[in-house]
Amino acid sequence: MEYPSEEKLRELAQKWLNGRLSPQEEEVFNRWYEQLPDSEINIASQDITEEEFRMRMLERVKGSIKTTRNRSVIFKLTHSVWAAASILIFLFGLGLYLSRGPVLNHPISNSVVAINDIAPGGNRAMLTLADGRTICLDSANQGLLTKEAGARIIKLSDGMLSYQLADKKQSMGVLYNTLSTPLGGQYKLLLPDGTKVWLNASSSIRYPINFAGTQRIVSITGEAYFEVKHNAKMPFIVKAGNTIIHDIGTHFNINSYSNEPTMKITLLEGSIEVEQTISKAKQLMEPGEQVNVNKDYGLTLLRNNDIDKSIAWKNGLFDFNGETLESAMRQISRWYNVTVSYPNGIPAIQFTGQIHRDVNISQVLDMLSFFKIHFEIIQDGDKKKIIVKT
Repeated sequence: MEYPSEEKLRELAQKWLNGRLSPQEEEVFNRWYEQLPDSEINIASQDITEEEFRMRMLERVKGSIKTTRNRSVIFKLTHSVWAAASILIFLFGLGLYLSRGPVLNHPISNSVVAINDIAPGGNRAMLTLADGRTICLDSANQGLLTKEAGARIIKLSDGMLSYQLADKKQSMGVLYNTLSTPLGGQYKLLLPDGTKVWLNASSSIRYPINFAGTQRIVSITGEAYFEVKHNAKMPFIVKAGNTIIHDIGTHFNINSYSNEPTMKITLLEGSIEVEQTISKAKQLMEPGEQVNVNKDYGLTLLRNNDIDKSIAWKNGLFDFNGETLESAMRQISRWYNVTVSYPNGIPAIQFTGQIHRDVNISQVLDMLSFFKIHFEIIQDGDKKKIIVKT
């Protein structure tokens, strides 16, 4: 049998999960599936429901991974590396299905103690007005929230915070608002100039109620994704610590969390220039590129970057492809507002796969536990903690 490429298998897996396989693709997928060892079910069987089939397939993939470990030979390495990698992709995909489908009550692995389970984060944020007043957007009703300096501040039906300039004369003064998300929060913002901003957990953006002068300048902490409304006469500039991003009409993501080893700026569309104010380094970027700001304030340009991975959070996903356990747990920590400890040290493990962010933490940890990691969730004062052991 000629196996499809890893890239093709990823595509087929995603389509299978979404129920979008063509007959020809399904045939390829089925052929791959049938060559797995220890076959127990017929993929074409009409005697089982779709849910039952997927459950059995999940168990079969799990068994394949266990078989791999027990034999001390990577499963299907005799064919090629992609087979093992693809299984992990499928595994996460199946976990994704189980977590979102009608079998939510599927018992989780014994590897995860879920008595202190944690619900996923959501649309939570606090708006701080120029006069110091605060508005909790979690509980605010949609519609007009308040007026400030001639601007109507509105919570739209989809939860996005929006600014509408009702009186341009009154809005001439430069007053600033700050939108902040807590751990376990995210929020969308429509700036007065039409620029859209997605704010990830534990992040903030400070912006003027109305842009005036020759530049549109905002400041962020944490992580934000921008779709800038281009205006050549008034360039859009984002400040993140000592780094300045000059927009030239574009979509881009900035990951500037203080507990990440590097700041990452990823460009999807258009063009931007990244400037580091301490090292004076500058880098012009093209779509698909990523600039990492190193600890010595230097800029490293990465071409052919996986841009989908950089904005997975915006699309409701954890993308753990190529991530270490420590890196993955930092993302989990921010989204579930939980601390993490490694009493036996940090295992050197690298993951492959994606998981939706709208599931309880026990389901995420259950997927990761297939890598022989034991997770325990405990109450630690007023917060919860994940203890990671191998």
